[in-house]
Amino acid sequence: MADPERIGKYEIHSVLGKGAMGVVYKGFDAALDRVVAIKTVRRDLIDPNVAAQILSRFQTEARAAGRLQHPNIVTVYEFGEDGSTAFIAME
Repeated sequence: MADPERIGKYEIHSVLGKGAMGVVYKGFDAALDRVVAIKTVRRDLIDPNVAAQILSRFQTEARAAGRLQHPNIVTVYEFGEDGSTAFIAME
């Protein structure tokens, strides 16, 4: 599968890493003029029997990281879904 040109409002520039269920992209938020990392989970790569549980954990990860403020922890900007892809946009 080809890499997307956009995920949500973010332009995709390159791949930073790949895992079993998704990809981390280097992206750009044109509205705020900033570079972001976009961690994704693709539903089509998840066993349908556990998809809801995995996506729930992914959202919990975004919420937990979004509440933290520390110089050594990335800031979470957004959790969202774009088609069959759930994503977390972060610094």
